[in-house]
Amino acid sequence: MRTILLGLLGWCLTITPTFAECADWHTQFFPTSKNLPANGIIIFEGYGEAVAVALNLGTQYPIYLQAGKHKVRLKVKERNTGYNTMQVVLEPTEALKEGETYTIAVEKYVPKYEHQTILQYNTQTHQREEASWTANASIAKASLEWLTKPTVGKKSYAELGCGPVIHVDFDFKIKANTPYFLKATLTNLTTKNTSSYILEQKQENSVSIGHSMCSGEFNFGDGKNYEITFELIDATGKTIVQKEKPIQFTKPS
Repeated sequence: MRTILLGLLGWCLTITPTFAECADWHTQFFPTSKNLPANGIIIFEGYGEAVAVALNLGTQYPIYLQAGKHKVRLKVKERNTGYNTMQVVLEPTEALKEGETYTIAVEKYVPKYEHQTILQYNTQTHQREEASWTANASIAKASLEWLTKPTVGKKSYAELGCGPVIHVDFDFKIKANTPYFLKATLTNLTTKNTSSYILEQKQENSVSIGHSMCSGEFNFGDGKNYEITFELIDATGKTIVQKEKPIQFTKPS
């Protein structure tokens, strides 16, 4: 999710061209692939003013998957708060029909401004479009395991026009027979504040924790010492591998 958020969010005038395209509104759905298990979860992510949509999705704004006359309500499984972002984990109230293409439908939401639409960002075309998936077979049993458990990798810190970009990489190896997510839980050992976020796994052997200058999954606040745990979650939202022993590290500066 870091790649999609990076360079899209916020607005700065004194920044390098790499970070010049930002906005006060961004929405995204995961998985970013075009296929979804018939019993798979969907994750909505809102940035900036779209956090208000994330707060009310599934309640004030009912959300569905629709293929023709087949309309499946999505219920909220959990909400997680990031740095200027919020994600909503959604699960279907009934199985999708295999082979059908479903599109997201949100009821009762009226954009205040023209650009405040609830759309998917296509990472290939760099265009915003309706979020849709073709339903695959349901996942009955997923197999996920650590071949090499996470360890602290590269750390990076850079001061930019709107604030710092800060990330800590964690390296690992996973054996999987199905698409999966990582759920990371970060604890500030000084303040004892804890936050969690579910990450779509794009790189086979690593994940970055932190934020860009405008947004991100995790915010490093006051204090230098942190610990993190990871869970392996299958495409239906079921935890397959529970949290391991926390990994302690210091934030980059």
